Amino acid sequence: MSSAAPRTCGSPCDTGSPPVFFSTYTRRTMKSLIAEGSELTLQEVPDAAIEKPTDAVVRMVLASVCGSDHHLLEYNIPMAYPIGHEAIGEVVEIGSDISGLTVGDRVLLAGDVGCGRCQPCRSGSIKRCKNGEFGIYGSPGPLGGCQSELIRVPFADFNALKIPEGITDEQALTITDCLPTAYTAVARANIRPGGTAAVIGIGPIGLIAVEVAFALGAATVYAIDLLDDRLAKAKELGAIALKPEEALEKIKADTGGDLVDSVIEAVGAKATVDLGFQLTGANRTFSILGAVHGVDVTLPFESVLRGITVTCDQTTEIPLYWPELIPLVQAGRLHPEIVFTDRFKLDDVKAAYEKARSREPGTIKVLIEP
Repeated sequence: MSSAAPRTCGSPCDTGSPPVFFSTYTRRTMKSLIAEGSELTLQEVPDAAIEKPTDAVVRMVLASVCGSDHHLLEYNIPMAYPIGHEAIGEVVEIGSDISGLTVGDRVLLAGDVGCGRCQPCRSGSIKRCKNGEFGIYGSPGPLGGCQSELIRVPFADFNALKIPEGITDEQALTITDCLPTAYTAVARANIRPGGTAAVIGIGPIGLIAVEVAFALGAATVYAIDLLDDRLAKAKELGAIALKPEEALEKIKADTGGDLVDSVIEAVGAKATVDLGFQLTGANRTFSILGAVHGVDVTLPFESVLRGITVTCDQTTEIPLYWPELIPLVQAGRLHPEIVFTDRFKLDDVKAAYEKARSREPGTIKVLIEP
């Protein structure tokens, strides 16, 4: 990666040709984690660079491995692409149209991006971007990956946020994806003040979802998982820890047969989705978060008869939830950084993936440093 001093790009050349941006930032190469099929290699690739006047280039300070990174590898996509979509960093270069950021700012990056200018984006619905700029880092497409030394951020005034006062680096990293994702799933489950909630799957998202459910008013939260160490973490947050095979009978007994008001599924397997339907009470809500492509989800007719509402959102519109979540973290109501258990250097990133995939006792989510 270039060691030259970072500079602000100048104005585009007014030649009638495609715009060219001046910069004294010396271009060399950077390290970037590249996925191809199910394999990962750390490669030297050209430095991320300003391509449009609305771009910024950010030097990665912290990144993390997400469950969806593993899913991409499982899909065995037959092409090479840079991976990773969770990162915070320092701005090292900005395009000529950037007004809200300066070189040296420490920022968190939304894991998915929009143009920030059309009506849907301004209202937070970046998946409906009218200018066709919706995208996700670290997947096949025009965006780079965040498990790289440098990251190009499109429409950076919208897709990068200065890390707010009172937010640690680890907390900021969760705000790039996993905290908004957990929050969306819980909010869609229609948590009722004083009500009951159940979270199936206590991985990083599920563990955060337990705390969010309490913050949104649930009086009782059941945490359901196979692994004792993860159940112990949820129990520390105040949840009732249960194994899947005991969950239904225990919850029936606790609720007098009413079952659960709000169920959040955060695994992505047929067995856990089926369990979620069984646990959801009449006229209550089941929020499916974990299900991925290829999972066979069947709506039981009994659930239809009981008036269960089913909701699912596979891609969270990250910037939409920043105004709600950041104050909760600043006030100490949410502690999403508890999910980080292991730390690796970028040079050891393949070991980081192996550690995250291992589900060894004590391992929940892995951090990556340059």
